[in-house]
Amino acid sequence: MFAKIAAGCLLVALVWFTLTCDILSYKSYKRWKEMRDYEHEKSSAGWIENEKWLFDHIASNATENQGFMKPKRFPKVRAVLKQIVDTGMKDWKVFKAKHRKNYTSVERERERMLSFINAEQYSKVQNEAFEHHNSSYKVELNDLADLSFSEYKKLNGFRYTGSRVRRSVSYPPSFMEFMNSPLPDAIDWREHGYVTDVKDQGNCGSCWAFSAIGSLEGQYKRRKGNLITFSEQNLVDCSRKKNDGCDGGFVNAAFQHIMDNRGISAEETYPYRGKQRSCLIGRSKIKITVTEYVEIPAGDEKALKVAVATMGPISVAIDTDHMGFMLYKEGVFYDKDCSSSLRKLDHAVLVVGYGTDEEFGDYWIVKNSWGDDWGMHGYIKMARNRNNNCGIASEASYPVIL
Repeated sequence: MFAKIAAGCLLVALVWFTLTCDILSYKSYKRWKEMRDYEHEKSSAGWIENEKWLFDHIASNATENQGFMKPKRFPKVRAVLKQIVDTGMKDWKVFKAKHRKNYTSVERERERMLSFINAEQYSKVQNEAFEHHNSSYKVELNDLADLSFSEYKKLNGFRYTGSRVRRSVSYPPSFMEFMNSPLPDAIDWREHGYVTDVKDQGNCGSCWAFSAIGSLEGQYKRRKGNLITFSEQNLVDCSRKKNDGCDGGFVNAAFQHIMDNRGISAEETYPYRGKQRSCLIGRSKIKITVTEYVEIPAGDEKALKVAVATMGPISVAIDTDHMGFMLYKEGVFYDKDCSSSLRKLDHAVLVVGYGTDEEFGDYWIVKNSWGDDWGMHGYIKMARNRNNNCGIASEASYPVIL
């Protein structure tokens, strides 16, 4: 996602508001997924203040062998660079205050500042595309805007195991009988009391646990009639087979753990801590009989629609290796480079409904686990019926409860 950062990617003939290349990358914004972290110089000699450091850092990396001209030799380019730096620094200070950001060292802050200004330049281009009806979604400089690629990846803890092994050989009758039946044009399980409040996994790659618990909560409501907030921390601490706590895991392995242990704790008795600890076996748990988990046919959005319409919220894994997803604000997220390959899936979420936007077409309603300040109060609308964009139907499943 982060390709080699060449921080002076500017063209003499372009002015500030029409820049089409990222100041931190010589690749286009849509190729942000190919970017990698930049290891800048350890020496701080000559770094009197952040503004000067930032300008020097960007300018010194605009090298001729990367196809760009030295800003020192071209005053117009330097002027544009200075405007970017000046604006970026002002916005950086506002961002830090708004999100209460504090950093352990000057070097650490400068790394985050580079990530932020990169995100800021991307957001300007993306939102301009949205305003001109060339894109279906908007982005914002949210709490994640200062993360490096490696830090962002820690949030995306879905781990593909290399195979899809189903507990049962065939789909249960309750699912199959609806495959050729009329389905509602839209449904939102939040309106029916099947979905708990948006949660925040924090700096822990435990998305797999939140996705699994979300589907379990919906199925429990469907079978038992009441909505209970179950414990993700229970899974993070105790589900060890194919799962690795904050370092990632697999949704179906979480279902298997609940099945084997015949239940799971409620959130109130086993609260979330955002880090893996020793399994607290003695904590009380709610008895739940999970007989199996059902995997939706890989890549089949029609089958996923059937499952969502008839069964409730469904766990899915998606490709989120894109700045547009990280900074999503509103609209229907679609990225032509978003992969549907099983091996590219890196984040587990929960589909809680679907619908159609008059301007942007069909979408899935997806619950994330990055808090309610992200996206549309913790949710994102993702493109539906567009060739399984982002792999939303590639790894979908739900537990079956007696």
